[in-house]
Amino acid sequence: KNPVELNVLCDGEVYRIIATPRSLPASPKIRLSSGKKEKIRQNASLFGGMAHEKKVLRFIKLAYRDDIPNSFDTVYHNRRFDIFKGLKLVLKRTVTAEGEGLRLKEYEAVNETGSEPMRLAEKDFLKPELTSNTVAVSLSKLNLKPGDRARLFIVERRGGERE
Repeated sequence: KNPVELNVLCDGEVYRIIATPRSLPASPKIRLSSGKKEKIRQNASLFGGMAHEKKVLRFIKLAYRDDIPNSFDTVYHNRRFDIFKGLKLVLKRTVTAEGEGLRLKEYEAVNETGSEPMRLAEKDFLKPELTSNTVAVSLSKLNLKPGDRARLFIVERRGGERE
């Protein structure tokens, strides 16, 4: 049920594979590529030896501090999601830690009610429109006065779905 990290030695190179158990109709083919080898190596040294939960926490802390290493892939967005009444939710960036099987989505949440305070909870954001393969959800603020902003971080496990 849980992902397994495998280290494969091939032609003197070490490849880390994160395998997620699931039923497949045919044997999957795995191709090892050194195209992103240096990024993967840097990420492995950054997260080396950490338990999965600690990796996730470190990933969130790096994003919260805006201290994203160059070895991570960052894509900036400005996509609004209108799924909550009075709450403006905008996807700001997606950060991928190549080789670690993790992706972080950062949203900005703004209370646009005009006069009503809002109480947010992490579980409110477990919506298929916002995330899949969710590992963790974290908010910078839980209580928003009108006009207040909060940062929402959602960490997902990569793999299993099409990118």
